[in-house]
Amino acid sequence: MSELERVTQLREHNVYEHILPEYIPDIRFIKPDGTTLRIDSYIAGPSSMGHGHCFIVFRRSWLHGKTVKIRWRGYTSYTGPPLGYALITIIDGAYDRRSFTDFPDKYPMVIKGNGQLYYYEKRSPGGFPWEEHTFTADLSGGIMDYVTLFVVLVDARKYHTIYVDIDYIRVYDGDTLVFSQEFTENVIMEVTGTHNDYGYIGPPIVPPVYRPEFTLSWKNISSMVKPEEGGGYWILGYWVRKVRARYDKILADDHNIPRLVLIKVKDLLGEAQT
Repeated sequence: MSELERVTQLREHNVYEHILPEYIPDIRFIKPDGTTLRIDSYIAGPSSMGHGHCFIVFRRSWLHGKTVKIRWRGYTSYTGPPLGYALITIIDGAYDRRSFTDFPDKYPMVIKGNGQLYYYEKRSPGGFPWEEHTFTADLSGGIMDYVTLFVVLVDARKYHTIYVDIDYIRVYDGDTLVFSQEFTENVIMEVTGTHNDYGYIGPPIVPPVYRPEFTLSWKNISSMVKPEEGGGYWILGYWVRKVRARYDKILADDHNIPRLVLIKVKDLLGEAQT
C-alpha cells in the first residue's frame, strides 16, 4: 500500500505566475462548519489566483468500476461567459501534496500515466447550490497502479473570488459503502505562508472488511495492553473472545469496552483491512 493511499491531501498551487508575476494564490483550506471542507479563494479577496486541490489516492484496480458520489457546491463572483472554476477529475498515478515535481511552482501540475481518466467541471456563472455528483469510475484506460481523485478550485480570473465546498466523498461497490470521507476531522496544514501551502484532513471513515483468516489472539492483545488497563487478565481475555466472535462489536465504540482495549483492537483490525 502506498503511504499516500486514502489520505485526504490538500495543496495550494501557484500555477499562473509564469504568465504574470502578480498572478499568485492565497488559497486556504478551512472548515465553515463541522462537516464541510471549503477550498477558499474568497477570504483573501480578488488578488488571489491559482488552484486549490483536495485529493485522494486509490489503488486503480480497487476503484475501477465503483460508484463515486461527491456532494459539493460552489460560489464565484464572476458572472460573465461560462468559465470552469470547480472540477472533479481522476488522473492516472499517485500525487503527493509535498511534491514540487507533481506541482511545479509557477507552472501547471504534471500529468502522469495516461492522464485524465475522468473529468467534470462546473461553469455556472455566480456559483451552484448543493448537489450530489455521481459517476462510475471507468479506469480501464489507466496504466499506473494508483490513480488520484481530485476536487479542484480553479481561480483563473483576476478581480473575482471563488470558493468550493465539499460535504462528502463516498465510494460504493454496488449498494455497499466501501469508502467515505465526511470531513468531520480538522484540517492540518503542514506548510503555510507560501504560495504552495499543503496539508491534509483527518483520516477517512472506512467500513471494516471482514477477514476470516485474520485471528485476534490473546498474545496479540495482551502483549499490547497492561492487565490493569484492560480491567485484569480475566476481563481482557473476555474481550478478546468477544472480538473473535463478532468483529463489528468492537468497532461500534461500545462504551463498555475498556478504552485502551478498544484502541488496540481497532489497530489490529485496521491491519486486516484491504
